[in-house]
Amino acid sequence: MGAFRPLDIPHPLRPPPHPLRPPRPPQAARPSLFSCQNPARVSPVAHPPDCSHHRHLLPDLLLPACSDAFAALPLRSRSPLLSPLASLISPFVPFLPPIFYSAMGACMSSGSIEVSEEEKRLHREAEKSLREAKLKLQKQVKVLLLGSGDSGKSTILKQMRLIHRVPFSAQEIESYRQLVFNNLTHGLSNVIDAMEDMELDVSEENRDLAQMIHDASDIKDGEPFPFEFHDALKRLWADPNVQLAYSRGNEAALPENLTYYFADLDRLFNPAYQPNEQDIVNARARTIGITETIFTLRDHEMLMVDVGGQKSERRKWIHCFQDVTSILFLVSLSGFDQCLVEDKDANQMQDAMTIWDSICHSQWFKQTSIILFLNKNDLFEKKVKHSDIKNFFPDYDGEAGDDKAGREYFRKRFARLAQKANAKEREIYIHVTTATDTELLRVVMAAVEGTIISRNIREIML
Repeated sequence: MGAFRPLDIPHPLRPPPHPLRPPRPPQAARPSLFSCQNPARVSPVAHPPDCSHHRHLLPDLLLPACSDAFAALPLRSRSPLLSPLASLISPFVPFLPPIFYSAMGACMSSGSIEVSEEEKRLHREAEKSLREAKLKLQKQVKVLLLGSGDSGKSTILKQMRLIHRVPFSAQEIESYRQLVFNNLTHGLSNVIDAMEDMELDVSEENRDLAQMIHDASDIKDGEPFPFEFHDALKRLWADPNVQLAYSRGNEAALPENLTYYFADLDRLFNPAYQPNEQDIVNARARTIGITETIFTLRDHEMLMVDVGGQKSERRKWIHCFQDVTSILFLVSLSGFDQCLVEDKDANQMQDAMTIWDSICHSQWFKQTSIILFLNKNDLFEKKVKHSDIKNFFPDYDGEAGDDKAGREYFRKRFARLAQKANAKEREIYIHVTTATDTELLRVVMAAVEGTIISRNIREIML
């Protein structure tokens, strides 16, 4: 008598052999945790004695996926899935491995499985945590700081920390102390580099000092400002051609904080120097990546997100767009005649208008309130006295040197762009600010916070 072959047994679900198709060649058994021959996974539930030759009817990945999904489901969630799942897999039931029978058996007999008191307690705690997290999210407002580079976004964030008394850590203060020295040396070095394009040069007696500033390295933790730089910085800053070049800083996007620091050079070079609040506010560093800070506002939390404004950093903005309550968009008023740090041929104000237009047209922010800060008003008032807006914006019809007319012109330009975006569904608020003025910003931010919280409450009530 020949050996018994399971394939000779007719099966009601197996189609008859095709007369022109050769029979399937025998395959070597493949070890699998889900095959019937694995004694570690044999289940007492009844199943066909040998189903390894039927496993080609289901994809190999379906078996572990189905069984693991059933095992991961809570017992109360399994029963509603059985009816549609049973109709789906019923043609394959004779061919499924033992683990699937075990999972199905556990689901069908879920009513007889007892849940311990400890499991019930853990379940109640999990549900409570979820409710608390949902309530916290409802009370949190997310504000996104956007704008072109050098518009003052990071300065606003530092001012918010001062206004809401979020202290700077000792490590942060030390990093700002080192940043002040970096701003002095690198800032002045940028001025000297820009002098070449302006066809200017430092005085002959100061050329060695210029090289010394170029070669300056960053200071380390706890290291005082090297005193040999004190005299070099003071003499170079007093150089007439350096001052002339700095007055033309809009041509090279020169740092605007040098006037503040060089006016107090003796204090900064004191060996015991620690930066005060205004030193920290005026410190400049390019924002790379995303910075999130939480502030407590009465019964709400404000999550303020600061992102880099340079063109290379804008691709990261998309990651911050979800669940935004309001956008705080900053524009540097003094940038109307200034180039970008990363692009000397681009106008900073025109770049800000381009970003503003794209934000207003974005589907992400169709119903998001937008707050526009026309920032750096103090620098703008000084600049318009010797730089005519009409030279950069020919449609400006105000008087040259009139800062009030200039502010109104730019306010209307941004308001018209928002109207073209059909912004009837959103609210837009415009404020004139000076980010380095803590007291002025305190008043403005109080109004802004009230607006943001009121809107969030209305959305929760709807």
